[in-house]
Amino acid sequence: MLRFCTCFLLLGLLLLGAAPARPDEPQFARDVKPILIAHCCKCHGLEARQAGLDLRTRRLLLRGGDQGPALDLNNGKMSLIYRQVVSRNMPPDGELDLTTAQIETIRRWVEAGAPPQQTDATESGRDGFLVSDRDRQFWAFQKLRRVGVPPIDGTDRPATSIDRFVSAKLAKVGLRLAHPAAPATLIRRAQLDLVGLPPEPTEIERFVGDRSPDAYQRLLDRLLASPHFGERWGRHWMDAVGYSEIRGTDFDAALNRNGDYMSGMWRYRQYVIESHNRDKPFTRFITEQLAGDELLDWRNADPHSERVNELLVATSFLRMAVDLTWDPPDNTAFTRFRVLHQTVATVAGNLLGLSLKCARCHSHKFDPVPQRDYYRMLALFTPAYNPQTWVLPADRDLTRGNVKIHAVYDVGPPPETYLLRRGDHTQPGRAVQPGFLSVLCDDEQQATQLTLEPIGATSGHRLALARWLTDSEGRAAALMARVQVNRVWQHLFGVGLVSSSDNFGHQGARPTHPNLLEWLATEWVNTGWRLKPLLRRLMGSAVYRQASTDAPSGRDRHPAAVADAPLARMPVRRLPSEIIRDAMLACSGRMDRQIGGPSINTEAQPDGSVRITSDNQPTPGSRWRRSVYLLARRRWFPTVLGVFDQPNMGDHCTRRESSTIVLQALTMLNDQFVMERADDFSRRVFHEAGPATEDRIGLAFAIALGRAPSARELESCRQLIARQTDRFQAAGAAHVDQKALACLCHVLFNTSEFLYVE
Repeated sequence: MLRFCTCFLLLGLLLLGAAPARPDEPQFARDVKPILIAHCCKCHGLEARQAGLDLRTRRLLLRGGDQGPALDLNNGKMSLIYRQVVSRNMPPDGELDLTTAQIETIRRWVEAGAPPQQTDATESGRDGFLVSDRDRQFWAFQKLRRVGVPPIDGTDRPATSIDRFVSAKLAKVGLRLAHPAAPATLIRRAQLDLVGLPPEPTEIERFVGDRSPDAYQRLLDRLLASPHFGERWGRHWMDAVGYSEIRGTDFDAALNRNGDYMSGMWRYRQYVIESHNRDKPFTRFITEQLAGDELLDWRNADPHSERVNELLVATSFLRMAVDLTWDPPDNTAFTRFRVLHQTVATVAGNLLGLSLKCARCHSHKFDPVPQRDYYRMLALFTPAYNPQTWVLPADRDLTRGNVKIHAVYDVGPPPETYLLRRGDHTQPGRAVQPGFLSVLCDDEQQATQLTLEPIGATSGHRLALARWLTDSEGRAAALMARVQVNRVWQHLFGVGLVSSSDNFGHQGARPTHPNLLEWLATEWVNTGWRLKPLLRRLMGSAVYRQASTDAPSGRDRHPAAVADAPLARMPVRRLPSEIIRDAMLACSGRMDRQIGGPSINTEAQPDGSVRITSDNQPTPGSRWRRSVYLLARRRWFPTVLGVFDQPNMGDHCTRRESSTIVLQALTMLNDQFVMERADDFSRRVFHEAGPATEDRIGLAFAIALGRAPSARELESCRQLIARQTDRFQAAGAAHVDQKALACLCHVLFNTSEFLYVE
């Protein structure tokens, strides 16, 4: 047995190409590599690969570059690295020279036969595991399947297919849907969900008075056709991609340096809004963003072509990662690889609901994603983001005609991509070919079978990725459809059918209604991947149209079951931060509803707040525009947005948090913007309602809350206005009636009913 083990060890050493190093001999990993990393690899393996030479590993030394191998095991003194270092030809003039001791270390290592380090062996353990058919049977990784719609009994109103799925589950615990919401509640809910603006009193009155059976469907059609639809739903998408107009980490509250601010990025925001308004099929939407530059030969196209420029603008999708390489001290291989890794993570997290970050350093411990598959995916992006032929952010920007575009495009031929041990770019392992996640392919061969369609000077790699993701018969498209449909549900109901909307893997939550999710995803794909018909289907259901407060019959008999049946009533949801600000602007009558255009600048104040000032704005009314048009920073937002959970965009955000903290109340009571809008609101009411106090109170309620006040509320408001009138008169103030009314308007802004949607 001992003899067998000895022979096996000797065979392994022969396969490695050299005997192991003796303790007194230099070793590559411990002694030689640190010298090469510090003095040589900046030009040969990290920031660049001059002369085609990469010095990061012994294996790459043996492979060499344009002048042949850098290491000759048969004649060490004739090795290129030996001759260049000993003669002091390298590093070149201007770089830090090697010390005599460092040169001696390299000489001794080469003359000892350049013994390898242990880690030059092929990756072991789970790093090389194969994805099995059993792995592909996990619910999220399967192809789409048709499911039957369950029957439903005991309902006195028309039931859509969605209602049947939900009601069938509620019936198992003795519950049923709540009664329909009041028309005034329903129109406010629908308007805030679809366009992000509260309905005007005249719109509410018209809808409440319309008794025709198709009144609600006509309301949905009107809202879906509104140009404000794209502003509302485009914001959801911009969250998911981590939209920011700041390249860096955005730690400077006062302002960003010129190299860190992307002045033309707003064109991508406009692309997203217009795509949503046109109801562009999601497959086309994704293909343009991943590979708009690969759909045509843009380099030889008319620079004034709107269609060509639109496709290039779409690729700004891939420019959202924090990129510090514009600043010379940060233009290092570490920073370049970080941009590349974050881009891959955002694409996978947004489109597939999978976190691949673990697989950067090792094969995923919970999901069937080998480290090899992660670097296959990364290789699809390296023709555009090659760390060794890096293009600085400003140099990557295109100027076509008069349009500045923050585009992504291939900067050279596809480089060789290596699996990085422990995710460390200084430790490249074996080379990997571009490909896809094996678990979302039928077999291993399909995972590396790219259908390339190169047009012009491009590799076609990202277009191949787009084709794989949008193949309606494939597993990747099935997962993407489930993820996106689930997020639409989440935006309407507060929580998705899969509550972990960013994680559809083994660590994520299981669907509460798996058949409903599968049915919705299948229907969405079969009807052309369009958002508006999906929204019309969801919002036309009794599940969406039910009340949020009244308990259905049977709830009291099954209190333990209510937690497992959240759809037994419409959930009450806090409005997103932008919609709170926009609603105050709309109520005040100040809102500028212009669509599109450059971003509105924000400024940090000495007191720590962030505000929109009247200075340095595109137009005088710019500061009254919707929040989606504010300068998109990563960390610094107008205070009224920041306290209401505006997400930081250091990464991307697929589900916003909804907290309740004291700063929210303090801001709504004391913030200058809030008080100014309350004052504007009171002026509007003062001039539109007439002189009667009751009429002013009624109009204020209709504008802010979408309903009339109760008798008790009317009396309380009357008393409030009387008290405030006396106060202002005693202080000798002017316009006391309007100022007293402003106090009531300020109170309405602070109600939960204003901040939440029922």
